[in-house]
Amino acid sequence: MSNRFEKLYSLPSPLYAPSMPVIIVAGALLKDTQTDKVLAQLKFKSISPKEIKAVTVSLLPLDTANQPLGEKETHQILDLAASRDAEFGQKSPLYFSNNTTRAYRAIVEEVIFSDNTVWKSTGTPLADLPVQKKATDILSDNELQKQYKLEYGERAAYIADTYSDLWRCNCGAINHSDEHICHICKVPPNKALSFDADQLKSSCYARIEQESQEKALVAKAARKARKRDFTFLVIIAIIFLSVIGANFIMNNQTAKRYQDSLNGTVFDIRVQSTYNDELVEAQGGHYAFFTQKCTEQSSHVIRRKMEVISKESVNETYSYHVRGRNFGKEVYVALGRDKDNVLSVTKVENGEIVEMSIGDMKLVKRRT
Repeated sequence: MSNRFEKLYSLPSPLYAPSMPVIIVAGALLKDTQTDKVLAQLKFKSISPKEIKAVTVSLLPLDTANQPLGEKETHQILDLAASRDAEFGQKSPLYFSNNTTRAYRAIVEEVIFSDNTVWKSTGTPLADLPVQKKATDILSDNELQKQYKLEYGERAAYIADTYSDLWRCNCGAINHSDEHICHICKVPPNKALSFDADQLKSSCYARIEQESQEKALVAKAARKARKRDFTFLVIIAIIFLSVIGANFIMNNQTAKRYQDSLNGTVFDIRVQSTYNDELVEAQGGHYAFFTQKCTEQSSHVIRRKMEVISKESVNETYSYHVRGRNFGKEVYVALGRDKDNVLSVTKVENGEIVEMSIGDMKLVKRRT
């Protein structure tokens, strides 16, 4: 609450009585500094399988010496729909008629369920319900905590115990003694309550030893795998480099062989194409190949239909080189004048280029 309310008293621990369908998990006494009225706040927790719709509680006011100030005062908390494990009541102020009240004693008189059945108190006083111990309070070692969850489930955050007609599971759920499994994690009470610290330590040490051995085996296998993979990669690299090297050597050898066969060789030009619907044939031109030089000399052009003969004087010299690819299966001659001016080898005889083509022009080796 806001600063308007001054806390005068708090319940020292949760409260419970045998067979009661609720637990008082917290309580406080507050003073309204504006009105000087004194009120109680109680937080209930349902531990009943049935839904609760109302609770009747009596509060006996006490003075500063914990002596009764009068008769108990009864209050109802209504309009609930509290299922099992639900908490409620903390927002319902319970006012005392005597503003000198400095403590109180709570009595749960009755609980009304949604099916209209009623639980009534037998008069047994509420007693302090010990706080359930957390597993981390008992098991300070991380490996022991891990072992605890391995044996009792991932939800195991508490040490299971019993109180009155209740047993509290490792998961923290509150169960009645007649319940044969936990209503939350479904662990049976004989399992949950079987905790033995010495046995847990022995199991933990055995697990750690087994995990250590398994890690060693995995590491050994990984080292072998890395060594095997490295050896495999080395072999692949050697094969790859051998193939590349062989390819490079054979290509160079192929190119050199064709280069030698071109040196000093003259190719006659043969061109036939249609120009303005007339068959045009070029004759008389030739390429003369010498080491790194190629000369294209003049040629005669004849337009047959018109019987016109014209001369086109061309005399250019430019460099060339021969390339071999894919173990000599593809060979071409690249002319240095134009990077796209490539002569494709179309015929080879006895290791010599005898015919090449570029576009619609064919070069045929001149026979000596």
